[in-house]
Amino acid sequence: MTMKLEDLYTPDILALTTDIRHLGRLPQADATARMRARLCGSRIHVMLAVKDGRIINFAQELAACALAQASAAILSHHVIGTEARTMFAVHDAFENMIRNNGPAPEGIWSALEILRPVHHVPERHESVLLPFRAVCRALKEAGYAPE
Repeated sequence: MTMKLEDLYTPDILALTTDIRHLGRLPQADATARMRARLCGSRIHVMLAVKDGRIINFAQELAACALAQASAAILSHHVIGTEARTMFAVHDAFENMIRNNGPAPEGIWSALEILRPVHHVPERHESVLLPFRAVCRALKEAGYAPE
């Protein structure tokens, strides 16, 4: 299936760009990560507070394309309260969905299904995965590792 880039920007995806939570800084972060998507230039800075393996607070600064914003919006709705090991698993499932058209992550993370069409536009994979990669990088900085 061939898909034009502009076909990705559905009303549902664009609506997510106006529903991003936890924007700003987290003064007492246990870990941070700054990342950039090479192709589109999207940038994100995530800040996490983690206690007993669970994300207890989160903030993000974002200068990104609509796809990265949509991904960051979904992330922002569910990241607080998520265990580190679950976050790594969600990232892996999301990446598999985007790169290989695999199943969507389960449970509350099934909202990522809305981004499945990105599978058909490989040059946007990095953008849509950016917020999840950044959170996983910050978790690794805080001493957590995928299982």
